[in-house]
Amino acid sequence: WEMGTVVVATSNRLPSELYEGGLNRSYFMPFVDQLERHCIVHTMKSGMDYRVALTDSSLDHFFLHSRETSHSEFGKLVGQLREGGPSTVVSLNVGRNRELLVEHGDDTGRLAHFSFEELCDTELGASDYRALSQHFDILAIENIPLLSLEDPNRARRFVTLIDELYETKSTALLCRADQASPFDLFQGRQVVQANKEVAPEDAPPALGIDQAEKNGLPLGALASIRELSFAFERAASRITEMTSRRWWDLVLENPKS
Repeated sequence: WEMGTVVVATSNRLPSELYEGGLNRSYFMPFVDQLERHCIVHTMKSGMDYRVALTDSSLDHFFLHSRETSHSEFGKLVGQLREGGPSTVVSLNVGRNRELLVEHGDDTGRLAHFSFEELCDTELGASDYRALSQHFDILAIENIPLLSLEDPNRARRFVTLIDELYETKSTALLCRADQASPFDLFQGRQVVQANKEVAPEDAPPALGIDQAEKNGLPLGALASIRELSFAFERAASRITEMTSRRWWDLVLENPKS
């Protein structure tokens, strides 16, 4: 700014809300003051989720409810999508001398089949999920449970997985879940929405010091969980798009192999 540079940026938060509830936020506030002094804020929120709006619900979709699709039926569908090829163990290089073993992949890079536990109850991270998205055309995941802020680690891994798959825009998603809709997967999403509706305007911030002490968690950890609740909404929207016929057609028109 001192050199006359024009800064154009996008964010999911207003400048005044950046790092809200974060540890030692006072050290960050001078930067917020600079943003508000030098930048003009334009609110782009339209109230419409275009990922969902562009998804035609009358067409086939690939988000299946476990009550309507059994484990064996899901397995048959996975076999059909492999186009007759057998499943094999595939080793993927994820960098830093690390390998990711995919127990139910295939040599052509067509499809990898996982349970939720294999992907999100183990020590996997963004680099592992990125390797999957770069190698396979279809990722099939079953046993996806209801996720909540009470178990943030597995919820955060699942959100990270969805983010990595979405950013590459080259992997189709097949899901079998305990809930009938992606928007029902994330319990914290409904809780946060409800809190926004009932909280009085003069209510103290949900992540204040007293709240941190009450829950026995450091303020930084609570801020991270609060940010995760925001990510739930985005993840549900992205799952809706990635399991749509439109997304599948676009991905499978340009297979990786």
